[in-house]
Amino acid sequence: MAHAIEMFFDEHADAEVRTLWSQLATAGLPSLAHPDPSSAPAPRVADSDRGAVVTRDLLTLHTQVHNALTGQTVTHWPFYLPGRWVPHCTLAQGLSRDELSEAFRLLHGYQPIAVQVTSAGITDTVTGAITPLTS
Repeated sequence: MAHAIEMFFDEHADAEVRTLWSQLATAGLPSLAHPDPSSAPAPRVADSDRGAVVTRDLLTLHTQVHNALTGQTVTHWPFYLPGRWVPHCTLAQGLSRDELSEAFRLLHGYQPIAVQVTSAGITDTVTGAITPLTS
């Protein structure tokens, strides 16, 4: 069973990311958009494509989370280790080379989205179930 620790966005940023998902879907490209927006996963810092501004605080938090999991029966993908992790928000997955080129053309020039992280959780990547993390 695979899990991911994810950070979820404020309402404004959530809407902005959903707009990008919709633009890709409208163009016939694979995206995380869903016909029923209430069933769509929440945009979050997670898996690929749209890069985040990397700050020292964010990298420190990432290292702290990684260190807290040391000794647990958790398999870490090498891409997510401290020093290798790139914070990002997934817009689409599984695009062919031509689809990726079209997605970049379609979204080129889109302005950065200011994001406030409002919560975090552990997501079961198979079922999509989220266990909220509290401080």
